[in-house]
Amino acid sequence: MKLDMFRFIDSAVEYVNLKKDFIDQVAEECDRFFTDVLCDNDFFLNLNYRVKSDNSIKEKLLRISDFNNMSHPRDVFNILSDILGLRIECRFNSEEELIFLKLKEIFNEKVDEEFFRSPQNEYIYLNLSEPQPQYQKNGFEIYKIDGKYVDGEEELFFELQIKSMVNVFWGEIDHRILYKNFNYMITEDFIRNLMYSIKSNLEMVDSQLNTIYQRLKNLEEFNEENTLSQLKSFLSKALHDTYVLKMQKETGVLIDLRSISNIIIDFMLYDNTEENVVTINSKIIDILHRINQLNRKKMVFGENLEFESVEYRNRLNEKLGLALRKQVNVDFRWNMLMMIVFDINGKRSPEVYNDFINYLVHCVSGVVDEVFDEVNLNKRKKQELKFMILKEVLDFYCENLDINFFTKEGERKLEIVLEEYLEILPLEIDLENFEPKGLGGLLEISQMRGVM
Repeated sequence: MKLDMFRFIDSAVEYVNLKKDFIDQVAEECDRFFTDVLCDNDFFLNLNYRVKSDNSIKEKLLRISDFNNMSHPRDVFNILSDILGLRIECRFNSEEELIFLKLKEIFNEKVDEEFFRSPQNEYIYLNLSEPQPQYQKNGFEIYKIDGKYVDGEEELFFELQIKSMVNVFWGEIDHRILYKNFNYMITEDFIRNLMYSIKSNLEMVDSQLNTIYQRLKNLEEFNEENTLSQLKSFLSKALHDTYVLKMQKETGVLIDLRSISNIIIDFMLYDNTEENVVTINSKIIDILHRINQLNRKKMVFGENLEFESVEYRNRLNEKLGLALRKQVNVDFRWNMLMMIVFDINGKRSPEVYNDFINYLVHCVSGVVDEVFDEVNLNKRKKQELKFMILKEVLDFYCENLDINFFTKEGERKLEIVLEEYLEILPLEIDLENFEPKGLGGLLEISQMRGVM
């Protein structure tokens, strides 16, 4: 009997592998659909999915004592409803219910006593008849919905979970450390009390994050900038510590990445459009979520970064972009910076690189604009002179590429140099014959004496 059971389990796993293309198709279709219908809600972060591995299927089937209901390997799809698992992620615990209620609005066509369907998709069904949230064996609540995908004769059951950021982390603890570690006796009071303590601490973190978010939403104009600056520092430290600790563990080297982290957080929050407080709040929560994801990512340091050619937005961007590409696999700090930029954006693409170059040019042009606010020239002449000076500064930066040029302190020092330069310019400037060559020399002198 035991031999037959193992033979059946092997056959079931083989059958699941034969249906892998269909499972992947369902996963991608569900990913697209749920993302499309939820993406306009600020509480929605993203959707993740996983397909059970062969070992996980075997382990779960071995825990089933009654095989009488399975006469064919295909019956595994009826017995295991979570071969495909989907997870909708939100920011806070309180938003899990909001997403569930949103799903009830979307899936409003009743098919039978259990399943509902959305008018927007005829293939995806959700069982919304069961009370939510459900209680797990460990006593904690979870939003866990049974679903199925039906396409003609093909049918696949899946499990849909709704989890906040801290509950995603709690799920990792529960699954990886406790659920699959048979050395722990979960009935022991010590282990049970420890689990409750960890969960309570995570709920406190959730409450604190929610408080921060609500505080941001209610910011008054007079203290908005100061609070945003503090939150930038918080995000920068979180990003810095993530990479410093991983790098120390992998290489044994401890380095200072504060300037790099500050630049990246400023880049992630940069937008040349007019933004309101709610938009900025959502960005901050999204960045925090991405940093949390990076904590679970395996990292390799010091690798060459290769990416496709870039179509730059203008010639100034192109010059800086080409200069940085030459440095990114030569200078370790630039290599680290670009690695983190790609990591936190989730892809190594020309679009991300183009956006980052555009941000760096914006850092410099922003200083030039500010210095020229009080210059007494007509609009046309002022614009021409600003462009000449911006080009000269970027030419110097491209030849002496230094990360510190693009920090807030670097911008402040550039402002000092430009103000000094404008003071020595003649009152009447003939722009047709004017070349700001003296600025390059002044920048070089300033760099040598530590002003830049």
